[in-house]
Amino acid sequence: MEFVNNVIALFVRYWPSLLLGVQTTLIVALSGTVIGLVIGLLIGGLRALKVDHTAPIYVKILK
Repeated sequence: MEFVNNVIALFVRYWPSLLLGVQTTLIVALSGTVIGLVIGLLIGGLRALKVDHTAPIYVKILK
């Protein structure tokens, strides 16, 4: 029972730090997810483009 009391005492004492850690973790996770989604959409969109190999170089670059 002493262990449980120690855990509760630690939680009561350090709950602001725990909440800050949860907030930071969520921000990092969501930011990484959004950035990964954007990169994936850009790469997927670029890979889906059809390139005409007879077109001039500036057209290939713009596509």
